[in-house]
Amino acid sequence: MEDKEFLVTLTDLENAFCEWDRRYSEETDRFDREMEELIDVAPERRSLVCALYLLKLVDENRKQEANGHLGI
Repeated sequence: MEDKEFLVTLTDLENAFCEWDRRYSEETDRFDREMEELIDVAPERRSLVCALYLLKLVDENRKQEANGHLGI
């Protein structure tokens, strides 16, 4: 995969981790499904896939924030 740069603030990462943690605690089934996809990736690619997952959460949070509500 081509190395790309992303503009992500510390707050973005904090919010993404909070959402990850919330899903782990409150939406166990959803979290398990998402983590199954990550586990199916070759071990040497898991860190990349996890980083992309956090970026996905950053994007979701930004969209929610733009609509006036952040679910954290």
